[in-house]
Amino acid sequence: MSSHMSRAPATPIMSKEQERFMAFEGLVQWTKAVAVQAKRIPDAVATRDKSLRDPEQRHIALLQVHSEAHYFANRSAQAP
Repeated sequence: MSSHMSRAPATPIMSKEQERFMAFEGLVQWTKAVAVQAKRIPDAVATRDKSLRDPEQRHIALLQVHSEAHYFANRSAQAP
């Protein structure tokens, strides 16, 4: 038995215009997520800075800052 089976040509599931629209909408959603993410980082840093005296609270706050900073958009809020 041959390992090369004949396949029917692939049929696109959407038009080129639909693909462009879908890509644009994805970019809009990503941009909104970046703006939300950028606002969370300073909040996490402020919480960390308020928690300096209690070691357990400070550790939890520090982990929160690390989590926020490791997201993909941590530089988006830094305007020149």
